[in-house]
Amino acid sequence: MGNVILKKDFKKTIFNILKLPLYILSSLIPKKSNLIVLGSSKGQHFADNSKYLYLYLKDIEEKKVNELDFYWITKNKELANKYSSDKRFIYGYTLKGMYVLLRARIAILTHSIEDLPSYLMGRKKIIQLWHGTPLKKIGYDADSWNERGKIKNSLKKAINKLFPYMDYMKCNYLVVASDQVKDSFETAFKISKDKMITLGQPRNDLFEEGKVVDAESRLAGYQKIISWLPTHRGFSDYTIVDLLKDYKFNEAKINEFLKKKKYLLVIKPHFVEKGELSKYLKGSSNILVYDEADPYPLLTKSEILITDYSSIFFDYMLTDRKIIFAPFDYEFYTKKVANLYYDYKDIVCGDICLDWEEICDHLDSNGENSTKYKSIKRIFNKYDFGNCERVYEFIKKI
Repeated sequence: MGNVILKKDFKKTIFNILKLPLYILSSLIPKKSNLIVLGSSKGQHFADNSKYLYLYLKDIEEKKVNELDFYWITKNKELANKYSSDKRFIYGYTLKGMYVLLRARIAILTHSIEDLPSYLMGRKKIIQLWHGTPLKKIGYDADSWNERGKIKNSLKKAINKLFPYMDYMKCNYLVVASDQVKDSFETAFKISKDKMITLGQPRNDLFEEGKVVDAESRLAGYQKIISWLPTHRGFSDYTIVDLLKDYKFNEAKINEFLKKKKYLLVIKPHFVEKGELSKYLKGSSNILVYDEADPYPLLTKSEILITDYSSIFFDYMLTDRKIIFAPFDYEFYTKKVANLYYDYKDIVCGDICLDWEEICDHLDSNGENSTKYKSIKRIFNKYDFGNCERVYEFIKKI
């Protein structure tokens, strides 16, 4: 597996090096001062912080108060077709897409420079919104950097320096949710703290009370929506199905329990595991596999979040709703998959369950959120809402 990945990385590197003339050309093209482009998820999905900033820009454009010219650029043709009625949502590999990208002065990302065609990103101000406050180690802190060894890491850094469009973490500014998380981002991105701007995450504006959110019709008609969002186990062979098989997930029994209570359990897998999970489950009436890329509309409708090592719970705390932590494979995950920035026991602030039977026992437990819950919420979120507006005002100033 490791050798296959290395071969793919080598071929990709050579192919990307050949794009240098295009990057140089993109650096020479004059930029339009108020033109920005947005993208996410390597150009494959309309989701995350960039999505909600884009929707905010659309909203204020209708009110004729938007001072920015903006476009969503996707690399996914199916997605471009889906949103073809939106003239600001364009396929990157068209003349219009390339023209807009070349002329834009500012690029907004959530995952990496590859959210947009990176070789056309010359001389842009890059604002990295990222896709959450990290719990597991990311970027230069991730285990992959340690596993490669000093020589390979030095070579990788040299390539990034010579070919900036190949630098996964490249950005001029990094938007964070809290001052307290800057230490983690500083080492992960190799970016100074003065380039980190505490503005909050645009996607979290969705949790503001009174917001009207479109969600799947299949979520309607239940007493409670319970959402399980497990963390992807990276390149390990351990999958979401194993988290069911190995930890007492009796589908028929759990479905009957949910049915009696009029609860719906919604499982949001990582997109690479969706097919395997759908094959494993029998199609129970009160268990749903959520197949949308964006989980945030789901979370607005959820009374309970079940998660393990996903930092999505930092965001969900803004709802003040119940969180169940399910670190079934803690030892395996922290030793074989990813290290964490924080001691897990220090930051979890809800029921900790070690199998599915325990989860079912805790679904109906009530009580006020603990002092710890409120403290962790504020440590990791400086602001509750108004994040899109703060990011918009920042963009106008740079």
